[in-house]
Amino acid sequence: MQAYLDKVAPEGKLPGRQHIDPLEFREFMSFINLVDVERVDGDVRFRYRLVGEEQTRRSGREITGKLLKDALVPALVPRVRSNMMKVLMTRKAVFDSFPMPHPDREFIVSQRMYYPLAGDGETIDMLLTLHGYEPDPVVKLPEP
Repeated sequence: MQAYLDKVAPEGKLPGRQHIDPLEFREFMSFINLVDVERVDGDVRFRYRLVGEEQTRRSGREITGKLLKDALVPALVPRVRSNMMKVLMTRKAVFDSFPMPHPDREFIVSQRMYYPLAGDGETIDMLLTLHGYEPDPVVKLPEP
């Protein structure tokens, strides 16, 4: 994904949503979230704009349109917010892996890469998050 984003970014700038062609990586689309970065009264909020189908199935809940603080179980909010803030501060992709709750069992291991996107090439206004999961035969996924 990083190679693709580097390829589509304007020279010396960050790529924006407008530079991304989902057809270029359609095999990953169901594992991708797009998260809006909202700056309100000096605070930064994160809102899930698009949540991939497989991501929704794996997490067992629909979070499209929700703020980060309302989308995740409270125990995970500080960790995910910290990762997202690190992307804003460093302007670089951030990787993390941790167990997340799952309705059919205690947890599943989630791996995430958070990538910065900037519509103007400078100000990060969106994050592209690519999720990965280790194969887990115990988790029973609902049929599509």
